[in-house]
Amino acid sequence: MYYFDDLTGAIWTAIVFCLVTWIGSLIATHLPVIWYGAGVIAGAFAGWSVAYARLRWVEKNMDRHVFCRGNLIPQGKGKRPSGMVYERKAEQEQKEEA
Repeated sequence: MYYFDDLTGAIWTAIVFCLVTWIGSLIATHLPVIWYGAGVIAGAFAGWSVAYARLRWVEKNMDRHVFCRGNLIPQGKGKRPSGMVYERKAEQEQKEEA
Protein backbone atom coordinates (compact mmCIF):
# COMPACT_ATOMS: atom_id res chain seq x y z
CA MET A 1 0.00 0.00 0.00
CA TYR A 2 2.80 2.42 0.82
CA TYR A 3 4.47 1.67 -2.51
CA PHE A 4 1.39 2.92 -4.37
CA ASP A 5 0.95 5.83 -1.94
CA ASP A 6 -2.38 4.37 -0.83
CA LEU A 7 -2.55 5.54 2.77
CA THR A 8 -6.32 5.00 2.94
CA GLY A 9 -5.86 1.31 2.12
CA ALA A 10 -3.05 0.99 4.65
CA ILE A 11 -5.17 2.55 7.40
CA TRP A 12 -8.18 0.36 6.60
CA THR A 13 -6.01 -2.75 6.61
CA ALA A 14 -4.58 -1.89 10.04
CA ILE A 15 -8.00 -0.98 11.50
CA VAL A 16 -9.63 -4.20 10.26
CA PHE A 17 -6.73 -6.29 11.55
CA CYS A 18 -6.82 -4.70 15.00
CA LEU A 19 -10.60 -4.82 15.36
CA VAL A 20 -10.99 -8.42 14.22
CA THR A 21 -8.04 -9.50 16.38
CA TRP A 22 -9.54 -7.75 19.42
CA ILE A 23 -13.05 -9.13 18.90
CA GLY A 24 -11.72 -12.59 18.03
CA SER A 25 -9.53 -12.61 21.14
CA LEU A 26 -12.49 -11.62 23.34
CA ILE A 27 -14.51 -14.47 21.90
CA ALA A 28 -11.57 -16.89 22.20
CA THR A 29 -11.28 -16.25 25.95
CA HIS A 30 -14.54 -18.20 26.37
CA LEU A 31 -13.14 -21.17 24.46
CA PRO A 32 -10.67 -23.84 25.64
CA VAL A 33 -7.02 -22.79 26.04
CA ILE A 34 -5.98 -24.32 22.74
CA TRP A 35 -8.15 -21.77 20.85
CA TYR A 36 -6.69 -18.61 22.48
CA GLY A 37 -4.76 -17.72 19.31
CA ALA A 38 -7.84 -17.88 17.07
CA GLY A 39 -8.36 -14.12 17.31
CA VAL A 40 -4.94 -13.39 15.82
CA ILE A 41 -5.51 -15.91 13.03
CA ALA A 42 -8.89 -14.34 12.22
CA GLY A 43 -7.39 -10.83 12.35
CA ALA A 44 -4.53 -11.80 10.06
CA PHE A 45 -6.91 -13.32 7.53
CA ALA A 46 -9.26 -10.32 7.66
CA GLY A 47 -6.39 -7.82 7.32
CA TRP A 48 -4.89 -9.77 4.43
CA SER A 49 -8.29 -9.90 2.71
CA VAL A 50 -8.78 -6.13 3.00
CA ALA A 51 -5.23 -5.45 1.77
CA TYR A 52 -5.68 -7.81 -1.19
CA ALA A 53 -9.00 -6.24 -2.15
CA ARG A 54 -7.54 -2.74 -1.88
CA LEU A 55 -4.50 -3.68 -4.00
CA ARG A 56 -6.85 -5.07 -6.65
CA TRP A 57 -8.76 -1.79 -6.58
CA VAL A 58 -5.54 0.22 -6.97
CA GLU A 59 -4.49 -1.97 -9.91
CA LYS A 60 -7.83 -1.45 -11.65
CA ASN A 61 -7.61 2.33 -11.14
CA MET A 62 -3.87 2.64 -11.72
CA ASP A 63 -4.05 5.27 -14.45
CA ARG A 64 -6.23 7.59 -12.43
CA HIS A 65 -4.28 6.89 -9.25
CA VAL A 66 -0.89 7.66 -10.81
CA PHE A 67 -1.53 10.22 -13.53
CA CYS A 68 -4.36 12.32 -12.10
CA ARG A 69 -2.84 13.30 -8.76
CA GLY A 70 -1.13 16.47 -9.91
CA ASN A 71 1.71 17.63 -12.10
CA LEU A 72 5.10 16.02 -12.25
CA ILE A 73 6.71 19.25 -13.41
CA PRO A 74 5.36 22.51 -12.00
CA GLN A 75 4.02 24.81 -14.69
CA GLY A 76 5.30 28.32 -14.95
CA LYS A 77 6.00 31.12 -17.38
CA GLY A 78 9.38 31.86 -18.85
CA LYS A 79 11.85 30.57 -21.39
CA ARG A 80 11.45 26.92 -22.24
CA PRO A 81 14.51 24.81 -21.37
CA SER A 82 16.46 23.16 -24.16
CA GLY A 83 15.24 19.80 -25.38
CA MET A 84 18.84 18.56 -25.70
CA VAL A 85 19.34 15.48 -23.58
CA TYR A 86 22.88 14.48 -24.45
CA GLU A 87 25.69 16.11 -26.40
CA ARG A 88 29.24 14.93 -26.88
CA LYS A 89 31.96 17.18 -25.55
CA ALA A 90 33.74 17.34 -28.93
CA GLU A 91 30.55 18.44 -30.70
CA GLN A 92 29.95 21.04 -28.03
CA GLU A 93 33.46 22.48 -28.50
CA GLN A 94 32.97 22.64 -32.28
CA LYS A 95 29.74 24.59 -31.82
CA GLU A 96 31.46 27.02 -29.49
CA GLU A 97 34.33 27.57 -31.97
CA ALA A 98 31.99 28.21 -34.88
